[in-house]
Amino acid sequence: MSDDTKTDGPTNLTPTELFESISGSWTGTSSTWFEPEKLADTSEVAGTIAILLAGRFCEFNYTSTVTEEPFEGRYLFGFNTDRETFQAVWVDSFHMGSAMMSCEGRGTPTGFSVIGAYDVPGGPPWGWRTEVTLEHPKTLTVTMYNITPDGQEDRGVEFTLMRETK
Repeated sequence: MSDDTKTDGPTNLTPTELFESISGSWTGTSSTWFEPEKLADTSEVAGTIAILLAGRFCEFNYTSTVTEEPFEGRYLFGFNTDRETFQAVWVDSFHMGSAMMSCEGRGTPTGFSVIGAYDVPGGPPWGWRTEVTLEHPKTLTVTMYNITPDGQEDRGVEFTLMRETK
């Protein structure tokens, strides 16, 4: 598969076109849930998405707060043409400690979704699914779902972002 292969993403974009369409500066709201359906915190979030290596990858750097404590994070997104899958590596100063999460997934009608896992001391790993949704050129949603070892999936974090204009 080549870099010009279309995905199931928004308007049938290539991965490079999709990454270019989400690049730029974004601001909005970060919502956090520690328990299913119980919103624990909302705060401002700001981030930038930069194209890397001729559009093969993009990097999402963001800052926010949760329960009034500042945190920052970084996603590196790519599309593996050999495996025909979206991939990501995620780190952040609130959720991940000193670990890096590797994720893999597929295109969706409005973006892509990747799944990884994180360790829980004394228990089995939990899953973490990140869905990047470009509903409109100026509106981006990044939703992160916690997945219990039993497979129950609930929102953990959601960034509702608007593109900054120059």
